[in-house]
Amino acid sequence: MNYRILGGAKLLDRIREKVSNEIHSLNGKVYLKPVHIVVVKKSGLTKKYVYINRYWWRIKYSGKRKSTSKIKWKYLGKSISIKNEYGLKFKIIGNDIVIDEKSLTKLREILGDLIEEYEIVKER
Repeated sequence: MNYRILGGAKLLDRIREKVSNEIHSLNGKVYLKPVHIVVVKKSGLTKKYVYINRYWWRIKYSGKRKSTSKIKWKYLGKSISIKNEYGLKFKIIGNDIVIDEKSLTKLREILGDLIEEYEIVKER
């Protein structure tokens, strides 16, 4: 069952802010790509898929080259074990967010009362 948050695209900055604050409280050497956006163009339609907290990386310091630090990025996968992992997944269609029930529950945990300002309707 999918839900549509009417005008929900306006929430993207708030979602990013809330999730980023949580991530920065983790060990400084594990990083999360906060937002990954995939744009799919098919049959004249454009769909934008937004993945929040789906791609984890570890940064390893590997010395210096002259005055520049060298780092290596190691991909850790889609999920790592942390206390408050969100793993949101939703689509932006027009100005609306289309989201499944599980991710909507997680989004409500993140945003609290802020999400209640938006109309949420079931998709058929």
